[in-house]
Amino acid sequence: MDLRTYVGVLLRNWVLILLAIVLGLAAAGAVALFGTSRYTSTARILFSASQVDTGQDLAYAGNYVQSRMQTYKGLATTPAVLDKVIDELDLDTTPAELAKQISVETSQIDTLIGVTAESTDKREAARIADSVSTQLIGAVVGVENSGASDKEPGVRGVVVGRAVVAKSPSSPDVPVDLLAGLLLGAFVGVGAVTARHLLRDPESA
Repeated sequence: MDLRTYVGVLLRNWVLILLAIVLGLAAAGAVALFGTSRYTSTARILFSASQVDTGQDLAYAGNYVQSRMQTYKGLATTPAVLDKVIDELDLDTTPAELAKQISVETSQIDTLIGVTAESTDKREAARIADSVSTQLIGAVVGVENSGASDKEPGVRGVVVGRAVVAKSPSSPDVPVDLLAGLLLGAFVGVGAVTARHLLRDPESA
């Protein structure tokens, strides 16, 4: 079947394709309308070296902190941090369940960590992100500076961006869902028309 013939088949069956697109949009709209709205908020932490006197020590300590960022990222979703978050915010959950609501991002070029929390309550999402950030700083400082003298380089953390209460839900994303429904409907409609034509006229394949 050449391109001209194929286009002709699609044009003759435009009603079926349109129906599939409408059904796809309707399904996507239902998901967006009846789906549970979820909100996300992000707090940002800057980790750096502390108690450094010389440039050489600063470079060494800075490289050390950079090399530890993945460790700090992993520490953010451990019970050592989340148990304190649950107690502080009086959350009715477990560390394992709370960890599913949290994502942590690090960079290869700096020592910033982004802590993002998700919740069906937009204010709770911001509170969780802020609390995790605060507790993570305490856990990192406690681990890295334990046993160090006052004159030895250490690690410190500062919240450089507190979580902001979201103005709109992060999911469902209505425009994206509708676009997905439209594309899926078009794909199904074109596929159905093509399959029906080939079954009726196998020699045109």
